[in-house]
Amino acid sequence: DLGDDAPRRVTIRYEDVGYLIGGERGDDGGGSMLTIVERRERDGAPVRKCVLGGGPDREAEDGGPTDRPFALPPPARQALMSSILTLLGKKGTLRCVSNSAIYPDDGGGKRSLLVVHHRPLLRMLLRTAPYLDERACDRVPHEGSGQRSVTLKRTVTVIRSLRRFFDQGVQDSISLGGEAPGGAVALSDATARSVWSSVESDVSRTHSNGCFRALIVVYLFHPSRCSASYYLSVLPLWMEAWRQIDRCPEWDHLWLVLFSRARKYLPPGSYDWTGLLRHLLTHCGYWLQIPTGGASSTDRSFPRAVSPAKRTCPARLKAFVGSEGKYEEGMDFVGRLTKMIMFCAGPGKGVAVAAAGGGDGGPASTAAVSEGSAVTLRFLSFVTPYFNPSNVGAWTFPLGAFLHYLAYELCHRVGNAAGLRTLRADHPETYDRLMADEPYLEGLELPGNEVVAFLDRLLPLCQQALYSKNPNVSHAGETAMLYLVQIDPRRASPPLLDFGLRALDVSSVNLSHQAPAALSAISRLLQPTLRRDPAAVLRRLPDILRLTLAGIDSNDQNKSLRTLILYRNMAMWIPIGGVIVVPRRDSGGDEAAWDGTTTVGTDLMSARRALAETESYRAALRALPEGSLLALPPGADAEDDSEDDACALDDLFEEAMAAMSDWSLSFLDRIFDLLRAAGEQEKLGRGHGGVGMRHTSADVAMTRNFQRIMKETLIYVFSGMDDETYGRG
Repeated sequence: DLGDDAPRRVTIRYEDVGYLIGGERGDDGGGSMLTIVERRERDGAPVRKCVLGGGPDREAEDGGPTDRPFALPPPARQALMSSILTLLGKKGTLRCVSNSAIYPDDGGGKRSLLVVHHRPLLRMLLRTAPYLDERACDRVPHEGSGQRSVTLKRTVTVIRSLRRFFDQGVQDSISLGGEAPGGAVALSDATARSVWSSVESDVSRTHSNGCFRALIVVYLFHPSRCSASYYLSVLPLWMEAWRQIDRCPEWDHLWLVLFSRARKYLPPGSYDWTGLLRHLLTHCGYWLQIPTGGASSTDRSFPRAVSPAKRTCPARLKAFVGSEGKYEEGMDFVGRLTKMIMFCAGPGKGVAVAAAGGGDGGPASTAAVSEGSAVTLRFLSFVTPYFNPSNVGAWTFPLGAFLHYLAYELCHRVGNAAGLRTLRADHPETYDRLMADEPYLEGLELPGNEVVAFLDRLLPLCQQALYSKNPNVSHAGETAMLYLVQIDPRRASPPLLDFGLRALDVSSVNLSHQAPAALSAISRLLQPTLRRDPAAVLRRLPDILRLTLAGIDSNDQNKSLRTLILYRNMAMWIPIGGVIVVPRRDSGGDEAAWDGTTTVGTDLMSARRALAETESYRAALRALPEGSLLALPPGADAEDDSEDDACALDDLFEEAMAAMSDWSLSFLDRIFDLLRAAGEQEKLGRGHGGVGMRHTSADVAMTRNFQRIMKETLIYVFSGMDDETYGRG
């Protein structure tokens, strides 16, 4: 018990977390640097003080023991870490002072840079979870397991967000004045070399779990932005370490993330990525659960061999990766896999050139495709039989997710290439600086013949996935088809629209059960086709309205819901009755009124369509076989890319609006019959004859969604009517 006269002491400890370079210039032209260092009071004598003017070489002399408990309780720590994420997160307000920020050379040369040391964060992580070090034991918990899990996940998120602020050895004169050519920042890779050298020997210890602990440290603390020379020196070591463990998804996922980070900072042609691509495609059979032998006891076509054993990362160490669950972890893995596969395609990724099509049955083209694209197309040819709607097994959903993400990455790459062309034309200085900071963008654009080869291989897979028995795979094929159509709607949409209409025709007995999937596919194709080639939809509009009207059925709520979604999209784009005047580019009016979209950049839509107008793209279309989905009809020419003349398009608009006017009355009759057949809504609850026991929450949610879609559809239909049609309705 302390008396009133007893001295009282408070010990406050600070960590040397980093320093700030730049800011406002002083009289001498130099930038100010503020370093926060550790301060301890022992018997009134200061051991260290907070100083002004520290530098990159200032590091904590005594990090202190890692078993010291935290002063604040877990809720307070979580609140503080949330504040850090708000400021220093990926989209935080201080992202502009990170080493990943892009500074165009505007002549001023002013730049501020916040540098954070990684060692204090490593000590914080070891104090939060001591078992990351295999030589240490976890302490006795003072809070619940849920609270500890949330605190650990928040700590991991903070560390991953601060990687872009780690000390990479930026030279002060360059960061403050821009002495490097082009305003680039010189890096000595201080943190990257320190992290890798500290765990390099442990990564190779695959006989124990120490390799997982070492790889997790690299995953959390290794900065993404490093020099090309550094990455060229460590990538062979990483590849060798990766191959030491076979059939371990957690191990493979962490290495995929590291290679995804490294690819951004290597110029095209500096590293042979085909070796990595072959490694990825070789292991896809295990990752995607593709069977290579007898799938069941009755299948005797292949000898049944014992499946090789697989390695598993300890469950406690998987928490450091930050995955939310098994499903999210699997989707993240497939997304990373397709990102690297699509990155390895195209020229500049290897040294060899393969024949067009990449294997038997590929598209016939006089131009050659790169080795990476050829290997990928050969793999897609191998997995094509597993996309058959009747071929259902453990591989069905992984292959559907693989198709979805691969189509997304292809569309994303083509769109980024178009954006870079626009950026180079409008802002050449920003484009040059972006190429200097992320040199991989120089080889981002795919040749036209390779885009045709991918479309020719992926679109048939989307058709088969669309009719899959697994609803998740059907949805994945639907979204993959939407991504691919965005690349060239003029040539990809018409055959896909006809493919959907065949399933709605009463004469198609073998496709009638696929009507809901066909309705969703047509609904997805409306928007991109109307933007690029409205005549392709307007010519088929009477058949679409006639064949889909039977989809509103009181006995099939799923089909009725998809039909209403289709009608809602049509009513949003096509007027119902009346005559409208469509402004044209040659009419001298405002082009924004003709486009109907907000334009970013100068003629961005034309830059996006420029790929389909290249000679290599058209030559590849002419070389396609007759059975191809993108094959040109007899007598058509790939170079005939002219729009329909104004008179023909006006006639199509008038016919479409008249068809919509006649359809609207039949549609309202169908809705009235549907509401009359539904009867009074059932009350879901106890004491009502057990009615609530025969329904689940999913049924209630679907019913509410159905009512919402119906209300929105009716609003758009009545809003799009002209006065005459509205009076008749």
